[in-house]
Amino acid sequence: MRVAMLGWEFPPFTSGGLGVHCFELTRALCRMGVEIDFFMPISGKDITPPFPGIRIIEVAKTSLRPYLSFSKSGQKADYGMNLIKAVNEYWDRCFDSVALHSQEKRYDIIHAHDWLTSTAGVRLKPRLGIPLVQTFHSTEFDRTSWPWDYILDIERSAAANANLIIAVSNRTRQQVVRLGAEEGKIRVIYNGVDRGRFASMKSDARSLSELTKKKIVLFLGRLTELKGPVQFLHAAKRVIEKNPDAVFVVAGKG
Repeated sequence: MRVAMLGWEFPPFTSGGLGVHCFELTRALCRMGVEIDFFMPISGKDITPPFPGIRIIEVAKTSLRPYLSFSKSGQKADYGMNLIKAVNEYWDRCFDSVALHSQEKRYDIIHAHDWLTSTAGVRLKPRLGIPLVQTFHSTEFDRTSWPWDYILDIERSAAANANLIIAVSNRTRQQVVRLGAEEGKIRVIYNGVDRGRFASMKSDARSLSELTKKKIVLFLGRLTELKGPVQFLHAAKRVIEKNPDAVFVVAGKG
């Protein structure tokens, strides 16, 4: 089987879980004998194929990252019309590149990840005459407090045109149905954890023993708006007013 997979980032260029997900997914599929051409924007970093069976094909240079981010001054950055312009450029160049490479050897499936790549997949489906798989890692309903209709329309199109939809949680599945997707073509596949990568990590036993005597609430994730760290702080304030012995732990970059 030969797959044209459309992504936005791939290690070592990683700003979030999307890149990690695509790395682990492609590695597992390649071990099964699947051939994958992975398309992504030009990152400016040296990305070499990390395992046999995959080609990294970069198109449409952009410095923008796929997540809401903030500059050091506290103002929103890299989101808005600049991102839309970059994404549209990527869709156009991705369409051209996938169509060109399909002439070398026919693809069997197109696999798009999130709204950042979905329109390219929707356009390529009739051009190549092959099935489209769309993975929703999240939806605009959950990424921001004020969903952007422009992106919701892109996600609705992806949900309507995909032959098969993968949702990374039941919550995401519910939101994809909210986008108008047929429930019968949605499959929930949770992200996995390679426990072996953490087996050798050492922890401070003394610190842990002190913490286990208290009620602990953990925030573990990237410190960006869509992960809800602000809501976590608001909740902490209210809980501590009632239970001052509670401990709120934040772990993540941002």
